[in-house]
Amino acid sequence: MKSIFVESTLTFNKDLLHPNWIQENFQLKEDAIISFIGPTQLILSDKDQVIFSNKNFFFKPKMLHFIIRHNHTSYKEIILHQRLFIHLINQQLPIQTQSQALNIYYQKKQVSITHIQINEPTALFHIGLFIESESSPPLQGLNQLDINTKSFSASIMQSYTQEMNLIPKNDTHHNS
Repeated sequence: MKSIFVESTLTFNKDLLHPNWIQENFQLKEDAIISFIGPTQLILSDKDQVIFSNKNFFFKPKMLHFIIRHNHTSYKEIILHQRLFIHLINQQLPIQTQSQALNIYYQKKQVSITHIQINEPTALFHIGLFIESESSPPLQGLNQLDINTKSFSASIMQSYTQEMNLIPKNDTHHNS
């Protein structure tokens, strides 16, 4: 698994969850994590509109984004990968957080947003962490927790990459 922190500002939208986006933009064919800081601009589904005050459009000017791509991964496996990634974020945040419906919360304030995209044989997920806090809807930002977003990103990517490297690459079973 390869990881890259993109220094330039990118805007996250669902087009970045295209199965070839990482390969076309970063020449990575293998499983990969791309992280960057930038705005989020989304058209929301009906389910998301309930969370964000019945608006059909979501825009935040600054978030820390992770896009993770796994090749030859089922829906069940990508959910497990996403849950592991969220667990690693929770472990490294300096606050006691809860995970609910694949998002992270702190004192009823949302810390993250997530998306999954499956395009056989590639599966991707996105986790965006809010950098600035807001009261409506209640959002917890990383800046208010004195977190250096670039260092935090590097640490999360390293932890996830280490975890993925511990998983055997093939389906052969070994008895110990």
